[in-house]
Amino acid sequence: MSQENAEQFIRRLYERWNREGIRAVAEDFFDAQVEYYDDAVWPGGGTHRGRPAMIARFREAIETLGIKESVVERVVDTGDRVAWVIRATGRSPAADVPHDHRWGYVGRIAGGKLVYFRAYHDADQALKAVGPAE
Repeated sequence: MSQENAEQFIRRLYERWNREGIRAVAEDFFDAQVEYYDDAVWPGGGTHRGRPAMIARFREAIETLGIKESVVERVVDTGDRVAWVIRATGRSPAADVPHDHRWGYVGRIAGGKLVYFRAYHDADQALKAVGPAE
């Protein structure tokens, strides 16, 4: 990545996401053909290709869980892949149940865009997937 490193990219993505929402960040941060892989524990999980499919999937999760904020806790850049952990918080609108969960992701950034990423319900599994931290 040119002047911006992977950690700066991920942190900037979530800062904007929290202010403006998934649709607002999609074009600037996600490749048009982005591939997103749900964790197998997520109901109806699967692979979602392209911005529209990825946006729809995240909107569904955000609305179901009532996520209001996602804060980046950690980013590990291995050079070819990046792993990050976020804490997503909110309150489900249907059941009025609080949501506070650490999610992990592993992805690849190319040409200044996220080209693929995989979710991990167990955030530590994302960190393990990229190997030991420095």
